[in-house]
Amino acid sequence: MLSLYEVYSSLDADGSGDVSLAEVQERMMRQRMCVGDRCVLVDDDDLSKWMLAADADGDGTVSFAEFVSSYKDAGM
Repeated sequence: MLSLYEVYSSLDADGSGDVSLAEVQERMMRQRMCVGDRCVLVDDDDLSKWMLAADADGDGTVSFAEFVSSYKDAGM
């Protein structure tokens, strides 16, 4: 099982320490999200909603602290 930091780091394509919507879109467009045996492609609208919810300081990126907070808020 990957740690939250490993998941976050995999989204941070440019290594800046913050994750932008473009980075999340690029990474997620290459993957499907699976729950049990049901897999779906994540669409841009879902990603945009997640970014808006996760970006607590409104700077257009998600820091690791915001990512962890978003993960906890989702009850994971």
